[in-house]
Amino acid sequence: TIHYGDATATLSGKLATAGGLVPPGSVSITLGTGGSAVTNGAAIQSDGSFSASFDTHALTVPVSPYPIAYSFTAAGNFKAATGAGTLTVLKANQSVDFATLAGKTFGDADFSVSATATSGLAVSFSASGKCTVSGATVHLTGAGSCTITAAQTGDDNFFAATSVPQTFSIAKATPTVAAVGGSVTYDG
Repeated sequence: TIHYGDATATLSGKLATAGGLVPPGSVSITLGTGGSAVTNGAAIQSDGSFSASFDTHALTVPVSPYPIAYSFTAAGNFKAATGAGTLTVLKANQSVDFATLAGKTFGDADFSVSATATSGLAVSFSASGKCTVSGATVHLTGAGSCTITAAQTGDDNFFAATSVPQTFSIAKATPTVAAVGGSVTYDG
């Protein structure tokens, strides 16, 4: 069993007779079937164990499990032997990176937020409090606080990431007062 994106997997086994005799030579290990199958040789050790590493970074969860075929060619006093197994690819974990958001003042212009997922999948945003979010654009709706949450729900190869909330404060707007119109006389 490996997780999606793992660079290598070591496949191993043990070959011996019922009497404990260990044959000489090597075992061919084939991972996959058809045109995508990869075969590596594995030397048989003195205790009968063998192992070989395979590049598995491109194996995907939806295709899993992948068949494994073990093959020993007849040698000396030993007959040929075969074995089979499977390699299961599990979903991989991921995380979301979302930086702290600076405080704002009610009336500030709409602004964009960004976050990334270690999987490379798209991140979505939601809002609560005195703001709304459309796509990655935040709009302030009043003074108070706003929480923007970055989320990545996963796919066939990745589990959902833990959502990352960022809360910031929204200060009240400062109005300016200006006199408009003509002059007024006060006589007292």
